[in-house]
Amino acid sequence: MRRPLALASLALASLGGVGAAQVTLTGVEPGATANGIVANGVGEVRVRPSRAVVYFTVETSAESGVLAASENGVRRTKVLDTLAVMGYPATEVPTYAYAAGPAMDVPMRQPGPTTPRFTSKAGLQVTVSPLARLEDVVHAILWVGDTQIQYVAYEADDQEARARAIEAAVTQAQRDAEAMARAAGGRLGPLLQLTTLPDFVGWNASRAMLLERAISMRGPTLVPSDMAVRVIVQGRWEFRPR
Repeated sequence: MRRPLALASLALASLGGVGAAQVTLTGVEPGATANGIVANGVGEVRVRPSRAVVYFTVETSAESGVLAASENGVRRTKVLDTLAVMGYPATEVPTYAYAAGPAMDVPMRQPGPTTPRFTSKAGLQVTVSPLARLEDVVHAILWVGDTQIQYVAYEADDQEARARAIEAAVTQAQRDAEAMARAAGGRLGPLLQLTTLPDFVGWNASRAMLLERAISMRGPTLVPSDMAVRVIVQGRWEFRPR
């Protein structure tokens, strides 16, 4: 007589960097190897940023597109000259975006004819290192006028941060799997599969260069915080009844 299949499952989930785990036990014919335990683990490592990338815009407006573009060029040149004096030549301050056209923020219609306005907007970026110079660079950009800081991206050079996060995640997943195996009346067998999973909650740095878009304003000072390198792994182990 064939033995009926039996299914049992246990799920653990939490927030704030604690992993989720799931075990699925499937009773099969003696000698079969379909039994398995699946567990997730989360590893997080904090690293200090090494430098900052300042993204800013230069925006001008005039009664014609030509005048707006011309004035924008003048302002951009002034910004580049200012940064060059600080040790950032124009070759290190690339333009990543540019737009020009009729102004979109047209004021409420007033009696009588109105003069159309045109805008010209350029987006530039500059990498600042060491971070101690960040505040001076931001103030210099704003001092030129017609400029706006969009955001600051902090980067780190810690090549081993992701590896350490993976090690922590795998350790957590294996501990959860062992605990579930014991609770289910068995023991953990060999590892069958191990992979990383997308992280839609925390920052999942998949490259050695870590990037976290953030700008922290405390009074007049830009204060970068530690960056979190967060990795989620999923492992599948063989389940062996005692």
